[in-house]
Amino acid sequence: MDTPFTIGEHEEKEVPLSGEDVVALQVGLAGKLDVLPTAKAGIYSLRAKSHVGFIVLPSGLHIAIEPKVQIQTLFALLATVYAPEKDREVFKDDPHHQEKTRALFEFVVSIFAKEAEELIARGLLRGYSRTVESGGTIRGRLLISESLRTRPGLYDRHVCAPRHFTPDVPENRILRWTAFALRHHTYKEPELGIDLLRIERALSAAKLDPEAGTSFDRIQYHRINEAYRPAHRLARILLEQFSFSGGAGREQFVAYLLDMNNLFERYVGAVLKQHPKVLGDVMVEEQRETFLDYGKCVLVRPDVTLLRSQGPVLVLDAKYKLEEGQGDLYQMLSYCHALNLPHGVLVHPKSVSAPAGSVAICGPGDIKITYLSLDLGGTPEDLKEQSAAFVKRVRQVIEQGERAAPALELTGAAYR
Repeated sequence: MDTPFTIGEHEEKEVPLSGEDVVALQVGLAGKLDVLPTAKAGIYSLRAKSHVGFIVLPSGLHIAIEPKVQIQTLFALLATVYAPEKDREVFKDDPHHQEKTRALFEFVVSIFAKEAEELIARGLLRGYSRTVESGGTIRGRLLISESLRTRPGLYDRHVCAPRHFTPDVPENRILRWTAFALRHHTYKEPELGIDLLRIERALSAAKLDPEAGTSFDRIQYHRINEAYRPAHRLARILLEQFSFSGGAGREQFVAYLLDMNNLFERYVGAVLKQHPKVLGDVMVEEQRETFLDYGKCVLVRPDVTLLRSQGPVLVLDAKYKLEEGQGDLYQMLSYCHALNLPHGVLVHPKSVSAPAGSVAICGPGDIKITYLSLDLGGTPEDLKEQSAAFVKRVRQVIEQGERAAPALELTGAAYR
């Protein structure tokens, strides 16, 4: 079914919705999309925020929320966040023919299916796992205390912990859960759903674990499981960024929404890490936790902290959409106080309404906050050039250190 309703990012549109559709949106997608009643019966105003993608509602209605950036640039952002430059082979296919987020989603799913099928054809990874079982014979390690506790005075059964060489390992659980979560969607290419079903069945020896998507950071890649890394990178995109499914009432609905706020924040950290030669001896740490108060009750977590061996030298916060008023400025001020830094940087996408320059804060510390922008409006090649220039500008800000500089006049509708 073609998408009958398309909404732009941060735009509003009136859409006919059933009662179950409204419940699905208000409950399942709370905070991601506003649903407002209108004076017309059965017509609601949908107000998109910073989540882009598509939604299939219980009534069968399809709604697409399209990003402001080009789909190819969106793919480049995902590739940078989820695959370092040296490990970008999995993203070698160019989605130049994709124009909508739904097409991009299916494009990523197709690459995942291809990688998973290649792993299955090569032979599944196996590992040893220990189970506890009771039986008349001793298999594996005999658990004496458990045997005495469960069968006191009797010796007819023994509690043992045998080891099994099995494909039920975290690497395969991730693939199976991803294929299972994706195969229930209706794809424009029916073969893709069949491929996912075949993959899920081929991995049936691995546990179907809904928590598999939380184990990415716990997997250590080495010579034996290195081949799984590309498929896991794709699975992580699909599970962390795109996939969401839920139910409302008797009917199920499905949505695949990408959080542009989160993606932009992670992109800023990733692009800084990918230019170590420019930053020199400066290290990049994302989501570094510190406390704003002496009692350690107020926790703050800046997007990016730049450090040398002696401690933090600069703090950055990425804002895909700046708040109205000065909320972002106050937040950055708290980061500078918590880290005892005289300089902070607010990073945002380039636009005619975005603030520029720096502002010097009154009071102790002579804190200065600088606004830097990244242009997301061009091609992936343009994005790469803009990102390299951004890292150089960050390096210049570090080198300026505590040198006093007059505040520049802020521009931008968001701060008027």
